[in-house]
Amino acid sequence: MLRTYRHSHQQIVSALLKKIRGSTSQAHLSAKLGLNHNHVYKWEAGIRKIQWVDFVKLCQLKKIDLSPLLFDLYFFRGNISDAAAIFQRIFMGISAKSLSPQLGVSRFRIDSWLRGKGPFYLQDLICTFDRFSHYLAEFSLFFFTLDEVKRIGIDLTEYQNRQFEAESPLISLVLRALETKSHIQSNQASPKFVSQLLGLEEDEVKSLLGKASSLGLVSKKGNKYLSENLHIDLRGKKAIKQRRFWIETALQFIDQGKIVAPDYIFGNIVYCISQGGQNRILDEYLQFYNKARKIIETDGDGGDIPTVLNFQMLKMRKK
Repeated sequence: MLRTYRHSHQQIVSALLKKIRGSTSQAHLSAKLGLNHNHVYKWEAGIRKIQWVDFVKLCQLKKIDLSPLLFDLYFFRGNISDAAAIFQRIFMGISAKSLSPQLGVSRFRIDSWLRGKGPFYLQDLICTFDRFSHYLAEFSLFFFTLDEVKRIGIDLTEYQNRQFEAESPLISLVLRALETKSHIQSNQASPKFVSQLLGLEEDEVKSLLGKASSLGLVSKKGNKYLSENLHIDLRGKKAIKQRRFWIETALQFIDQGKIVAPDYIFGNIVYCISQGGQNRILDEYLQFYNKARKIIETDGDGGDIPTVLNFQMLKMRKK
């Protein structure tokens, strides 16, 4: 069954091209790119699709560096004009057969992308990002303001949920506390239970749970909250902030003799390694991640065991 998308990809592409063009005329920009005078007009009108390599040239012409964006989204460090390498990084290890029904694109076309044999359009990348709504939002927010993204009609729900988790590290701790057996078996109201378990003020816990409830991260049943969506997907400075919080929190609880979320095991590895070694480790991890995701997607037992797979690479600069 082909995936139904939530957004008009051509509308997003047109708005994006107009935003990048700014006050420059379509004809002048076409000439700067060495194209016919109406080429940019055709891109913006949807008469002709813009290939990824042309989009990169357009961004370079307007002094927009896409490298930080692709690294933040997918840890991509290669040539930003190489659409095949970007696509391989996004879906490392996933077969064209599996991708085809999820993206609504033929296997033949996906194979041509992976081999770098067929044209890869900006709209194809937007289509791929739309598979994960928070990626589409993050990609769009690199170019647009938040209000502009809303006007285009891009769904920001999942992105805002993740932003809340990133900017409020305590919420991850609260959500994990809700998933412990001791909370599930307790007759206490959730705010009181969590405040006692974590050593937080009850009013602070109530505020966090209220925000989490409004975002759909928890549901309420009687006097108790149940965790609905726990996912941590952080990159860049947010990942460093979150990691520091978890390390400091772990040390505090060790000092206090407390155990948080005993049903889970959290681990961190800190090491020094070359850039090449780091990239090889990341490649191996992404292959493992995609295998794990495939197992989860095809698991027919309908299990209810929460499992957290967490991997973050932290760069530490020498003073």
